[in-house]
Amino acid sequence: MAQELYELPEGWKWTAWTDALEIIGGKNQKDVVTDDGQYAIYGSGGEMGRATKFLCPAYTTIIGRKGTINKPQYIEQPFWNVDTAFGLAPNEQLDTKLFFYFCCSFNFLTLNRSTTLPSLTKRDLYTLKIPLPPLNEQKRIVAKIDALFTRIDTAITHLQQTLELSKALFASALDEAFQKSASTRGVLTDVVNFIGGSQPPKAQFSDTEHDGYVRLIQIRDYKSDAYKVYVKKESTKKFCSADDVMIGRYGPPVFQILRGLDGAYNVALMKAVPDEVRLSKVYLFWFLRSPSIQHYIVSISQRAAGQSGVNKKALEKYKIPLPTLDEQQGIVSHLESLSERIGILEISTREKINDLTALKASLLDAAFKGEL
Repeated sequence: MAQELYELPEGWKWTAWTDALEIIGGKNQKDVVTDDGQYAIYGSGGEMGRATKFLCPAYTTIIGRKGTINKPQYIEQPFWNVDTAFGLAPNEQLDTKLFFYFCCSFNFLTLNRSTTLPSLTKRDLYTLKIPLPPLNEQKRIVAKIDALFTRIDTAITHLQQTLELSKALFASALDEAFQKSASTRGVLTDVVNFIGGSQPPKAQFSDTEHDGYVRLIQIRDYKSDAYKVYVKKESTKKFCSADDVMIGRYGPPVFQILRGLDGAYNVALMKAVPDEVRLSKVYLFWFLRSPSIQHYIVSISQRAAGQSGVNKKALEKYKIPLPTLDEQQGIVSHLESLSERIGILEISTREKINDLTALKASLLDAAFKGEL
């Protein structure tokens, strides 16, 4: 796709990359890598180690040549770039930070020619042009963007801290609810039956639903419907309903507590079936999500030799508070009300973060049209 050029303010000009910067191809780091090297080694994903030599001067922008091609980084020290990344080093007519901001505003995916792994070529990069104001104007724009972005990034950080705090408060409320819930406790295996899933042959899998077929639920399906799989109903005897408490046996992360889907379930899941005379499903669901049991089961599952998933024996022996069913319902009502309020706060906070991120993009667009 050809780059869109637009009318520039008086004194500005469209300048070809060939005239404004050098594109420095990366090289394999095997001959320069060392634990205590003076220079950093960078790829498109960030720092990868240390080197005895450098290829790119300080204040160079780096972008991916393959893979992550749309996340420029501004490096203020000399560095070595690996062969999957380009260093973009402006000459004296182009402010290095302004060029970085231009790269942040440009969608490099429009230059991608690959149908598999995104990639860029020097030839395509050299077809680009940058809107270039006089050097003193460049520096003014950079100072303005720096100041505005600092304020926006500070606001985003505070919002992210709010998200983390809300999660921590809810986790604390979960543990507190169950610590105070009853003096009577019993081991889980006395009140819960843990039933593992089954794995029908992959040859029977279907991407579309047919008569006599049922959805085969996997851990990933609780996050997305993008990979639905169906199997013959007669091929399995392990089924779950939307209100059943399901446990992700394998990670990462290990010991996910899930619900909300109907169908058959595979071996990566097990169903926790409570004795509903003594224990409600929703109470069990929230208990299994509480930090105390989560931390214990996750840590002991990781410690167990040869164990890559939930340590079922340790889970079965864990003790659960057993108040009356009426008291259980009261605890559940409190937790679900709190969860709903926190959920609303998180949605609102994420929307604000998205709005601030979009504001940064609009400021960059305005900057390179001479409107900042």
